[in-house]
Order: sequence, then C-alpha cells, then structure tokens
Amino acid sequence: MLLTHYYPPEEGPPQRRWGALVARLTNDHEVVVLSPTPHYPVGRRIFPSYPAFDVGSAGAGEYGEHIVRLPYVPHGRGLGLRTLDQAVAGFAAIAVGIRHGLPRARRPDVIVASAPALPMALAGYAVGVVLRRPVVLEFRDAWPDLIDHRKEWDTLTTSIRWRPPARVSEALVRTLTHVQRRCAAVVTTTESFAAVLRRRGVERVVVIRNGPRPPEPGADPVRRPSSADTAALEAALEQDTSVASAPTLRAIADGPLRVVYVGTTGRAQGLDDVIRSVARAAELGSAVHLRIVGSGAAEGALRALAAQLGAPVEFLGHVQQSQARDHYAWADTAVVSLRDWKPLEWTVPSKLYELMQEGVHVTAVVRGEAAEIVRQTLVGSVVPPGDVEALAGLWVTLSESGVPLPSTHRSRAWLAEHTAYDALAGAYTALLQQVGIRRG
Repeated sequence: MLLTHYYPPEEGPPQRRWGALVARLTNDHEVVVLSPTPHYPVGRRIFPSYPAFDVGSAGAGEYGEHIVRLPYVPHGRGLGLRTLDQAVAGFAAIAVGIRHGLPRARRPDVIVASAPALPMALAGYAVGVVLRRPVVLEFRDAWPDLIDHRKEWDTLTTSIRWRPPARVSEALVRTLTHVQRRCAAVVTTTESFAAVLRRRGVERVVVIRNGPRPPEPGADPVRRPSSADTAALEAALEQDTSVASAPTLRAIADGPLRVVYVGTTGRAQGLDDVIRSVARAAELGSAVHLRIVGSGAAEGALRALAAQLGAPVEFLGHVQQSQARDHYAWADTAVVSLRDWKPLEWTVPSKLYELMQEGVHVTAVVRGEAAEIVRQTLVGSVVPPGDVEALAGLWVTLSESGVPLPSTHRSRAWLAEHTAYDALAGAYTALLQQVGIRRG
C-alpha cells in the first residue's frame, strides 16, 4: 500500500518517480495507491471531467495498480491552505487505509508512505500501527531539519498569514524523528541525508535516488557536441580527469548570455539572488537574459524584484514537461539553485539529473552533494548560494570566453549507474521483500 500526496497523471518529480516505480513493481506485486484527486500544481482539480478522479473513486490505474482517490482542499500558492490540503488528505488516508486493510484478505504486506506532504508520512505510520504491518517511509527532502528554517520560508512572499508557534514546530520535529526511528526502514534520495539519519539512530536507511525524465525515443542531447575537439576531450576524460581543467568552449551566439531556470519558483530556490546576479552582470558590462519557466509561491515577489532592478528577466509561467527541451535548446546555460540552508546541502534537485540527461551546461548555485555531483560529472560550474558577485562573475566569464561543453558521456554514465529506473525499482523491491510480512 502506497500513500502519497503526489501521483500521476499529475506532472512533477515525485509523480514521475512513483509512476516509473509502480509501473515496475506491478510486474510481480499487487499495489494499492492512496492519493488525492489530481490537483498539482495549480491547487485545484486539473481533470474536472474524469469521474475516475472523483473523491472516493477506486479503480485500476495506468500501470495495473489499484488507486483510491482521497479528498483535497483547493488552494493557491499560500502555505496555510496548502498545509491544510495535505492534512486533510493525510487524515483521509488513515481512515481509508485502515478500512481497506482490515479484512485479512486485503491487508497489505508492507506500507510505503512518501513525503513531501509530511502528513502523508505520518498517516502511513499510523496505518501501519493499526494494521500491524511494517512501514517504509520515504523522505525526498531533509525533514524534519527544514522545519528549523520555517522563519525564512516567507522571505520572498507575503502568503503566510499564520505561522505555528515554536512549540508546535518542535513537537513536529520530535514526532518525525521518533517515527523515523520506529519504522521498518527509511528511504532517502541522497547519501548525505542518509548519513545524517544514521547518526541519529535510524537503523535501516536505504538510498534510492530520483531518476531523470526518460528521454524521448531516439532523442539526442539538447547540446550535441560534434567537433573533433569535443570528441578528443571525451576520449581523454576516460584516461585523465585533469583534462577538465581545460574544457572545450562553445562561443555564445550574438547577443546576451541566455540563462534558463525551469522549475518551481518557491521559497527554497533562492531565485532572488539569481535575479540580482543578472543585474550585477549588467553593471559589470555583460548582458545576461534570464528566462524563468515555472510558477510558485515566490513568483510575484520575483517579478517585482526584476522590475525594481530593471533586470532583463522573462517569466513564462508553468509549462508541460515535454516543452522543457525547447527552453534548454534556447539557453546557453541552465540554473539549478538552492538557498544556503544546511539541510539543502543534503538535497539533490531532480532537475539536475534532467539537465545531465539532456547535455545542458549547468550553473549550479548549490552546496553539498549536488555540488559534488556537478564537479564529478563535469556538467557545469558551481557557485556558492547567496554569493551574487560570484554568480555574476561566472556569467561575465561565460559571456566573454564561451560556455564549457558538458561531458555528456560522463554524466550519462553516472546517471546509468545511479538513477536507472529499473535498478531503482529493483532496490525498492528488495527492500520491501526484506521488511514485508509474507502471506501464509
């Protein structure tokens, strides 16, 4: 039994992950999914004419799984209603999960609960306690540590009308840590967060990374290295990583350096500093055009900041995942950005894997494990979060000297080793079989 707030046909990294994993798990196992009516990312129902998505509907999903749709609360970009939405779905998941699993013939062998949506993780644990079944909790982000940065969540927004008292947040931290220690296993998507949990006494922690959006059949990388120099570089990298100190450069087209950000314009991305860097690069004599493709809680404040600074920033809003390649092809470099919060050092944005797959040069405004992956795979340049001068200086250099061609050979080899969905599903299957209770 899988409890998750985010599930196909919605689009997004968690939905892509569970769609790919469930498609493989159903080859050998029955899977029951408890998830709300599809309403991400807009906060309201996105398929109004499909009865199969009605609250309480139950039926077969695309991959042969059995899906029960939970209630949801329509919301905008504010944190308050979004939290209420997750809480309502979490409480409903407890009731539905217990009712579904009480008959012994339908009782699941193991329960998996996925966060984001912390209430869903707690709901999964509660269902496991009542049904006396092992629970595997999956944490895509560094919870509960991110709660410690709650005071900074609204630095760019005015959408938070109410903030829980410190004692409530502290109680939630204690509860989550207790649950992590008591469940059968915790799945993380990064090695660094797994190490943190092990130091806290969580006995079984398994790393099962995110995977990139699969490329279209026969699709080449967006940036196709074709010169003899690039071919020689790829061959040399097989023998000597020091070649990375002198990468092949691709001169930018006439006009400004074209930079794209594709993803959520939320509280944790630090895009305000990215916009300030665009303005600063102009002051240093280099033109940079930033295209932001996506939506989120900080979008209004980011638009206002760009207007205030007179920075050439283009906001295109949310687009379908299939359209992202067009924006990557337009850009000279793509931004992956996180704020300078300690828990985010244990996070690897799934967008990084997609850019590695597509062969796009990455401007990585990150620390920790994500920064190390960029350095290892030679897919781009790393800048410390919050350092506007360093980011502007990097873009000035790229404008004047050219953009290094990313090592698509190395990055795709890394992805094949660490993020192939067949291997990820195999790891999940092995874990569930280890902790599950076999039927008699």
